[in-house]
Amino acid sequence: MKQVTAEMCFAMEHNVSIRKGNTAVQIGSTANYAYLHGNLIAAIAHNRLYLRSAGWETVTTKDRLNGLLEWFQLPYRIIQGNFIWYLVEKGGDPVTFEKCYSQEASEGLNTFSRFVEFNLSTLKLIEPCKKP
Repeated sequence: MKQVTAEMCFAMEHNVSIRKGNTAVQIGSTANYAYLHGNLIAAIAHNRLYLRSAGWETVTTKDRLNGLLEWFQLPYRIIQGNFIWYLVEKGGDPVTFEKCYSQEASEGLNTFSRFVEFNLSTLKLIEPCKKP
């Protein structure tokens, strides 16, 4: 894991606002937010982790999101093939990342839609991915 990704993960878990190059963590009253190049890519609120590409399915975005999955010991990874992102559960088949999006967050998050939502207690997706 890259150093900046590890520092972002630590900050998200321990409620610390940071800015390291293109990555920032802001602490809100109801959630912690991670930004990459000013785009909201992750949030933690009420024991849930919310991830999204913010329209930028880049190596760096994938690194930050996979860093959070690893940091919180979630058995999922984001992989890429033919310019398409996939979410893979350990021992499972890849599912297109966008098929795992929930509709909207209602946990006090600021306009956080089109995200993949995980429960940090059960280490599972909140909603199963839609199959093709």
